[in-house]
Amino acid sequence: MKSIILFLILFTGQTFASVGVTTYKSSKSFVETVSAIENFIKKKGLTLFSIVDHAKNAKEAKLTLPPTTLFIFGNPQVGTPLMQQNREIALDLPVKILVYEDKGAIYVSYNDPTALSIKHEIKADHLSFTKMSAALGAIRMMLE
Repeated sequence: MKSIILFLILFTGQTFASVGVTTYKSSKSFVETVSAIENFIKKKGLTLFSIVDHAKNAKEAKLTLPPTTLFIFGNPQVGTPLMQQNREIALDLPVKILVYEDKGAIYVSYNDPTALSIKHEIKADHLSFTKMSAALGAIRMMLE
């Protein structure tokens, strides 16, 4: 697995922090993007474990940070089978989506399920990864 990560870094030009992370621009405002993701999670009946407003937390610590919100959500019917294959994937679950503003643009980032399959040595065609990819893809289509 280490050789795969090294390959990705050397040949894709990505830094270690961005390997396996998918990021795209939202066509909506920050507030609209956050609202759309929250509504999608609720509409699909997923468990919304937490919404972390990092900008608010920074402000409370007397620091500044542009709008930055993290959604932590999932479905035990999807995540548990992956943990049954490799418990370490629990470090990357539940699913997280980050929404942030940078230089006036709104970005959405998440850990790519295929990268998680490689990282945790679980077959990429596992039904749980397929379901995660479908949900993340539906959110992306809604925002682009």
